[in-house]
Amino acid sequence: MSEQSCGGIKLLWYSLPSKASSGIKTMAGKQKRQPQRSCVGCREVKNKKEMLRVVRTTVGSVEYDPSGKKSGRGTYVCPAKECIDAAISRGALARALAMPVSRTELEEMRRALYEAISQTTLEKDNI
Repeated sequence: MSEQSCGGIKLLWYSLPSKASSGIKTMAGKQKRQPQRSCVGCREVKNKKEMLRVVRTTVGSVEYDPSGKKSGRGTYVCPAKECIDAAISRGALARALAMPVSRTELEEMRRALYEAISQTTLEKDNI
């Protein structure tokens, strides 16, 4: 808490603690906040960069968005087969995208997300 006065009135400032686990250090040594997202499969909150993004494009198709920058309504899922399966089987993916999604689109999405998981696993193994 810090105190300042302005025109004879005391102003009190409270600082809230930052979440160190959700940030990275900058050159000045301060914590930089990382965006957090909820998985539609397990409802866990994680850093945005750790998640896989699925987007309903402006055209109305459902696509995997590896860049995280496609235009449209997006939702996030953990890079785990259990979370992907839960999101699809419970209808959470379609609900989060606010549109009905056909079974063929869901199966294509499942394959695309599984492939993304296997590619990231291969990249981690090669490093």
